[in-house]
Amino acid sequence: MTIVNWTLWGLIIASIVGVMVGGGELAYDQFRGRWCQANQRAIGLLYVSILLGFVAGVANTAVTAAMT
Repeated sequence: MTIVNWTLWGLIIASIVGVMVGGGELAYDQFRGRWCQANQRAIGLLYVSILLGFVAGVANTAVTAAMT
């Protein structure tokens, strides 16, 4: 694997961690009884994490396909 593949896999893992943290924060808010109020930071983190994982996955696939 090249350094580009390692970097893109790192971004995918960071995306998964971001989804876990954002989901955990929303679950904590629901547990505290504030689930009606939108937590903009957690929702933003979820959106950015999903977008980051998608872009990194597509780029990793494109780089791997170009190398073969």
